[in-house]
Amino acid sequence: MPIRPTDEQLEQAVYSELTWDEIAKKFDYKDSKPLRKRAANLGYMKRKILKPSKLQLERMILHDKMNAYEVSERLGYAENGWSLIYKYCREYEIPVDNKPHEDLRRTDFTSEQRSIVYGTLLGDGSLRNTYKNYALVIAQGEKQNK
Repeated sequence: MPIRPTDEQLEQAVYSELTWDEIAKKFDYKDSKPLRKRAANLGYMKRKILKPSKLQLERMILHDKMNAYEVSERLGYAENGWSLIYKYCREYEIPVDNKPHEDLRRTDFTSEQRSIVYGTLLGDGSLRNTYKNYALVIAQGEKQNK
């Protein structure tokens, strides 16, 4: 169960060298968002965002399988902070994919799944070009819908 810090404890943590993720862990919170909101409501100055080390980013991106958006949120960056995380990953030469469900896009179809797609394409399905990939679309004509 999270420990609700006093205003003084929160202020001390906010102005320390800890990241928002570390502050959340210190008070047994799973997510730093409630603590960030409370700090903002108390009028604490925006804290300097610390640049994560290469080791921290590698752990979050490669080991914890997080994308730049999730890393940005965990470290307490602003709404568009993912772009800084992406920049740091390029700087540290850490491969990062900002697209959701990266693991699914790299997974091969089983023979059963492939058969379903083929059958769908022979029936009411079609493939729609989505710039870099294709999406399977299943639609019926107006006469079939009646």
